[in-house]
Amino acid sequence: MNNIKNRLPMLNALTTLGDSTSIEGGQVVIETHNGFKITSLPKDIACALAKEILELFDIKAFFYTSHSTGIYDKKYPGLTLQLLEATSDEPYYTIFNVEITRKRSTKYGRQGELLPAGKFRVGKRSSFCNFWRSTNLALPPRLSSFHDYLGNLKNFVLIADEVANRPGRLNSQSLRALSVSADEISRRFLADNNRT
Repeated sequence: MNNIKNRLPMLNALTTLGDSTSIEGGQVVIETHNGFKITSLPKDIACALAKEILELFDIKAFFYTSHSTGIYDKKYPGLTLQLLEATSDEPYYTIFNVEITRKRSTKYGRQGELLPAGKFRVGKRSSFCNFWRSTNLALPPRLSSFHDYLGNLKNFVLIADEVANRPGRLNSQSLRALSVSADEISRRFLADNNRT
């Protein structure tokens, strides 16, 4: 077994300094030994720390990369989120039910026509809105403007159940932001460190 100090160098360095690390609502947070909380980390550092935490707990988690919309099986409108598995970079996806046609006629198009590629509408009680709330991100001013805010998901560590017999597909109902407390991380890190 590799020494934990070599396998998890960032967690080891932070622990040595007396700092703690957690994942809160999908975002990596560092609390320094003097109580200062750092919630906005550079993406590369947050990603590296997240990967170490995921390895420590053997959690399969995902990072959002992009989205697309379309009509599936020739009749079901949907939003596809493309994700990468955090430690292996294997591609995964999940599909949410959304509306992709115009609700009313405007100067941009007639009622019933397809919205421009990537744009969609959802209801406040939709499974997509429930997922969005798990990240603690504010809802956009208009539910039809989510496409402008999806890039914010790139800063989150997400988890979901895999769909049986559908390689690479995640259950959209189970997609949510990951949370792992600083106490859980500290206990696991110390337990693993004592084993090496």
